[in-house]
Amino acid sequence: MDWSHIQIVSVLPTETSFFKITIHQSDLNELKKNRKERSSSLYLRLFSSKYEHQSWSKTSVQGVSVVINKVLIEIPEVKKKINEKNNGYFFVRPLDVTSIMEIEIHNQSKFVGICIAELVQFQCLDEVN
Repeated sequence: MDWSHIQIVSVLPTETSFFKITIHQSDLNELKKNRKERSSSLYLRLFSSKYEHQSWSKTSVQGVSVVINKVLIEIPEVKKKINEKNNGYFFVRPLDVTSIMEIEIHNQSKFVGICIAELVQFQCLDEVN
């Protein structure tokens, strides 16, 4: 595994966490492609101190926000249906992708956990077999 594509930062109550992701030129070119044409994406995943995946929409309401390259990422509030699983919420925000992505997690709540930023590579099912 290429660990240069993964960054982890702690998210602590009433603090701001910072980290930078350096993106190689080949990955940068890939990320700038149309979403349907590219084979990679930048993911931010939030986990609680109990190792549970957290929904960004839920934690943003509680006071956790994300800033990437000095731009606040608006996270829509999503109302979960009663029988819906808590698998988080997928939403796409266009970014001005640069070779260095500065990410800030502002936590104005009591939430404790980690944020993982990763550059993931997609493969066709035919390639996996």
